[in-house]
Amino acid sequence: MKAPPPEHGTVLVYGCGTLGLLAIAILQVIHPTVKILAVARYDHQAKLATQLGAHLVLPHHPTENLIHRIAEETGSSLNEPWVGLPMLNGGVDAVYDTVSSAETMEVDLRVTRSFGTMVIIGVEPAKTFEWTPLYFKEISIIGSNGFGIEEFEGQRKHAMEWYSDFIEHRALDVTPIITHHYAMRDYRSAFMTCYNQGKSSGVKGPVQQFFLRGLRPVSRSTIQALSEASSPSLRPKQSSWSRKLAYAAIRTEAALNS
Repeated sequence: MKAPPPEHGTVLVYGCGTLGLLAIAILQVIHPTVKILAVARYDHQAKLATQLGAHLVLPHHPTENLIHRIAEETGSSLNEPWVGLPMLNGGVDAVYDTVSSAETMEVDLRVTRSFGTMVIIGVEPAKTFEWTPLYFKEISIIGSNGFGIEEFEGQRKHAMEWYSDFIEHRALDVTPIITHHYAMRDYRSAFMTCYNQGKSSGVKGPVQQFFLRGLRPVSRSTIQALSEASSPSLRPKQSSWSRKLAYAAIRTEAALNS
């Protein structure tokens, strides 16, 4: 919803995890004339991106090859520097970056056209990168939080209301991203599916709701366990998936054993 692309324009969705695949599906539904390029890390992500509406899916590495391919797809010329990555004279109208690392944002700046838009959807630790193209191209950078009020076709609604409307009235179907299903007792496997997506070919693996209904009410022992699991030494750092998963596993174990 942020920074809608022009009619018959070209956009790039960087990253084909949950956020990227959802972005592709929604772009295809509400902006059907737009050409969608996507960047994926894994083969199963590329297949899902194509299924959900991407016109072309490119591998994320080597980075210089990625920039050259985007130049070809947009009919843009390349400015090759003495040092560093090339910059497009032209490029995509908008980039929806669901990774938002220093590496991907530097690529964003180099492949976005002058006066184009970068929408930052992901969250990564802060690092430095070459941002000079921002100055030369006068690119707009917009942050996007998926749980806010959005405006579309003259109406303002919460993002989740729009999502429901798109399902009901525009045939939006993102169920293909649910690649696995787990019972509550198999939560360890669910965490590892998310952690090692290259091996599991997973995107989303929800825990079946009916298993949650079988849990007993939260007891004092559960509260104590969660309190201990919330100690600073066990809290996850933003930059570590393994810590996040370990933290979530501790909380789940505490609930199951209450």
